[in-house]
Amino acid sequence: MESKEKSEQQRERYNISQRKWRNKNSSKVNSAGRRYYQKNKDKDKNSKLKIKYGITLEQYEVMLEQQKGCCKICKTPQNELKRNLAVDHCHNTGQIRGLLCHKCNTLIGSAKESKEILLKVIEYLSNFTQQ
Repeated sequence: MESKEKSEQQRERYNISQRKWRNKNSSKVNSAGRRYYQKNKDKDKNSKLKIKYGITLEQYEVMLEQQKGCCKICKTPQNELKRNLAVDHCHNTGQIRGLLCHKCNTLIGSAKESKEILLKVIEYLSNFTQQ
């Protein structure tokens, strides 16, 4: 047997044993994960922003400051929200447009990022304006 094949088999056996141990000790694993997250919140958030949007936590904070700590659409302040402002981006190009509250971000997603749909919503609501 070639040494490369042997090392791959050994690695696979090791991975299987690790999975079994983690499944058997899931409460320990989860507890350790929670402790790590509590100690490294900024590092975790920075990593997620970098992977998902290609920006750093510092860049996110600059955007938040430029928007005066508010949703770019409805202007609701971050401190009045349960969640952090979401990074709104074009799903086709990846271009970041701004930071939005969950409701505004969901609205855009529900409208499939379509200006036409949003204009139809405005037209629809205009027909029912309160007197």
